[in-house]
Amino acid sequence: MICWHCKENKDLSMFKKRKAVTSGYSTLCKKCHGKKQKDLQRTKEGLITQIYNAQKASSRKRRHRQPEYLKEELLDWLFSQTKFHELYNEWVKSDYEKDLKPSVDRKIDAIHYCFKNIQLMTWSENNEKGRVSKFKSIIGENDREIVEFKSLKEAQETLNITNISSALTGRHKTAGGYKWRYKI
Repeated sequence: MICWHCKENKDLSMFKKRKAVTSGYSTLCKKCHGKKQKDLQRTKEGLITQIYNAQKASSRKRRHRQPEYLKEELLDWLFSQTKFHELYNEWVKSDYEKDLKPSVDRKIDAIHYCFKNIQLMTWSENNEKGRVSKFKSIIGENDREIVEFKSLKEAQETLNITNISSALTGRHKTAGGYKWRYKI
């Protein structure tokens, strides 16, 4: 079969199967298809699609509400932000270095994605923020006592409770007989 993009004649195993096409195979070989996808993801629109899809997946995983905006509304918001264009240009100049990739994160982790609760940063800043937030002090309360720990891990190990994070994110009301919250 001949690839529509590179015009090379290749074995059928080099093409993805596609039911929507009469031949049953993609018109692009796997290599050309991958390059096309990579190029698309590096455009501003492609990057925003990635960001939005990641927000939707993250919301499902955390059992938060879905983002309050549509992808097109996020695109309009990002295009209106000077910082987005600056971060994007730096990422392109770096030859698409992962650490410099533009990212959108929630300001307050316990609140869903909405325009009042999102901020622009690089992928590495977002990643580091995630690591630091894992070491926030937490407080557990019940009718008898109040306990405080320097981190979620310390609380889990000390009390031998594994689902504290579920109580912190609101998936469960309590864990180990305590209501949990982050120390402010």
